[in-house]
Amino acid sequence: MQPFTYLDENKLILLVSNDTSIYALTSDGDSWTTTNSGQPLGTTLPTAEDISYYLDSYGQTALLVSDHRSGQVSQSMQSNASSGANIFSFLLKPREGNPKTVTEMIFRMENLVGVESSDLSNVQVFRDANGDGLIGSGESTALGDVGSVSTIGSTGTITFSTEFEISDFTYLVLTVDIANLGDADEVTVTLSKDDFTLQGDTVITGEVTDARIIQGGSGLKEAGDVRLLYATAEAPSDTLRTRIYDHSEVKLSSEELTQSTNTVVWWMEHAIHPSGGQELVMSLSSTGPTTEVIRWDGSEWKDD
Repeated sequence: MQPFTYLDENKLILLVSNDTSIYALTSDGDSWTTTNSGQPLGTTLPTAEDISYYLDSYGQTALLVSDHRSGQVSQSMQSNASSGANIFSFLLKPREGNPKTVTEMIFRMENLVGVESSDLSNVQVFRDANGDGLIGSGESTALGDVGSVSTIGSTGTITFSTEFEISDFTYLVLTVDIANLGDADEVTVTLSKDDFTLQGDTVITGEVTDARIIQGGSGLKEAGDVRLLYATAEAPSDTLRTRIYDHSEVKLSSEELTQSTNTVVWWMEHAIHPSGGQELVMSLSSTGPTTEVIRWDGSEWKDD
């Protein structure tokens, strides 16, 4: 019996010999199947005693698509318009280290609310050089050309038809300019292995976590950021104030007033939806007492 070798990314092959006959079995991860209708591939394959057969194989070339190391970084769309919004992060990695050519890549949009194709422009995929899940200053290497956008009802696509080459472990981010945003507009972006067309005899494997983006959302941008809420009797008022601790920069933002109208605050509670889609603050004041909920819309606090 010879050791497992890759037939392709999802199957294994095993060669088994009983003296002079040799059989091939394949596995899909759940069960084994004997090839050639159970018959041996050959019956005259003797080898010297104590010298085993040697087996090697040529695996089918493959491209891996996977989650970005930073995951899907929470990125809220700002009020009215959002320029260069980072809406989807992912990883492409060629197997065997050989370059792979992608001739088409399609991102799919689901659960569209308030977003149409005319609202989306300058859609590009950039190399994320520092791997933080966001395209920043100096990260200007784009793959292919600008993508084309199509929406029908609550679904849509972003298609890149200009071929590009992936030759190494590459973090990538999809960015877009979004206009005419209304409160709570949203989109879920997806990308699967079936959304790629590759050049040559290359398979693609893997999966990427979907990204849900909502207009507004959280003011906290990265893992480790902290929202600080407090109230004081000092000027200008007793209303709630807020600052953000930026974990990556290790510093506090300047103080901002919320839109809370409560005074002499007794109690407060803050919550962020797991998707990053909403950031809410509830407070209880001694004047009334009054319970109040305020919401961050992406650029300012709102008392709805």
